[in-house]
Amino acid sequence: MKFITSRTIVQLVFVGLIAYVGLRHIVVGGGPTGAPSICSYCPLGGAVTSYSYFTDGTFIWKTHMTSLIVLGGVLLTTLVTGAFCGWICPFGAVQEWLRKAGRRVRFLHRLEIPGVLDRVLRYARFVVLFLVMYGTISYGYLVFEKYDPFKNFFHFRMEGTWPWVLFGLTIGLSLVIDRWFCKYLCPMAAILQPFMALSPFRVAKSQELCTSCGKCQSTCVVPRSLGPGRDGQIAMGYCTRCLDCIDDCPVPNTLEVHLGGSSRWRNAREEKQAA
Repeated sequence: MKFITSRTIVQLVFVGLIAYVGLRHIVVGGGPTGAPSICSYCPLGGAVTSYSYFTDGTFIWKTHMTSLIVLGGVLLTTLVTGAFCGWICPFGAVQEWLRKAGRRVRFLHRLEIPGVLDRVLRYARFVVLFLVMYGTISYGYLVFEKYDPFKNFFHFRMEGTWPWVLFGLTIGLSLVIDRWFCKYLCPMAAILQPFMALSPFRVAKSQELCTSCGKCQSTCVVPRSLGPGRDGQIAMGYCTRCLDCIDDCPVPNTLEVHLGGSSRWRNAREEKQAA
């Protein structure tokens, strides 16, 4: 079974689970006798409530111990596999599917952000993370909640004008830009980046076998995580481990998943085998 097929099945499972949580909250209602909202299952909720929990033992409204447990699970999963964003995150999956739908519309073309601007914009998610953490700690409530596209998609109930505006903006940009929110604005992605970089599961590229055809670049949802050409290194802090590049590479064994491996390690292994 191809990685693409396996990943789609996993994504469908987690999108279905979080959609069920959102719908159940609407049907049953909240409160002590109702069902928890999706905020209770959002790892970012765990991150923003961690300060109040560890300082005075309380939770930010709409968060729960579940939020901290989910945060811990996400951090551990990302550190071990690096695959949370590419395989598990429901909103990441929605963005991918919207982009795939956009490819089927003739007049919608992939919007490439220029290199310098792309690198600058990627720091914006760290700014968003700081503002979310500072605002939530200062004011004692989820300041990011009504602007959060994750909640807008899976809460299934728009409250006010802003959610509708952001909902439309999210759909529109996702049709032409691969994972635009993940790359530029997601505060959770800012938290996970160092864990992704440290994960022992890595995609390694053979410099000898690479033909610089650019197929992996066009397939990658975070294109600049793959260094261009045969000499380019893979930035694992940005790589979502979707593994689509491995499935789509026309030259067998050019891209592979290694446990703690790197392209340099792979080159050394090839030279040793050749000898």
